[in-house]
Amino acid sequence: MKSLSERKPQTRLDDLGKKIQDLEWKIQTTSLSVKDEKVIVEQVKRLETKRAVYRQLQELKNRLLELQTETKALETQAKLKHEELSQLANQSQEFHKQIVENMSRIETLRQNAGQAHEMYLEFRQRADKTHERCVETQQQIRSLKEELRTKEKQQYVEKEHMLREEATTKAREKMKRGEKLTWDEFKLLTDEQEATEH
Repeated sequence: MKSLSERKPQTRLDDLGKKIQDLEWKIQTTSLSVKDEKVIVEQVKRLETKRAVYRQLQELKNRLLELQTETKALETQAKLKHEELSQLANQSQEFHKQIVENMSRIETLRQNAGQAHEMYLEFRQRADKTHERCVETQQQIRSLKEELRTKEKQQYVEKEHMLREEATTKAREKMKRGEKLTWDEFKLLTDEQEATEH
């Protein structure tokens, strides 16, 4: 979460969504050069990455808050039961002075103390399990961050390949129509030809 928080954008989630929509609209409705379109696509990709980090961080925060709340509740209950056990033990010592007269009462208190102690142990176990879930969630966070990095890299490579293919196709069509090619379009076609020959 600390790592994600450092990468969390300053912009609000709603504002990120609006920026992405505006850029996508611009791509769809404006005649752009391949270079300009690539710049905008890169902007959209960066904004999408920021939005994904924002959402994932919020989900992890919500989950962690739930686990922390549950842990605190269980620890409070365990503490109350432990205090109850301590009180019962103190009462037991007081009654020990009158052991001959109050033997049956002391036995009852011992049973209550035993039950309270069992409940304390039960709540303690539940608190430990919740702590284990917290640790598992942290491991999931690390795993998700690694997965996110891998996906971002893969998406970048795929997008770049797709844009290159589109640009090459457009350049090939321009050449067939006899139109003048830009230096970038000419380079794309020569790179493609060299790759085919090898």
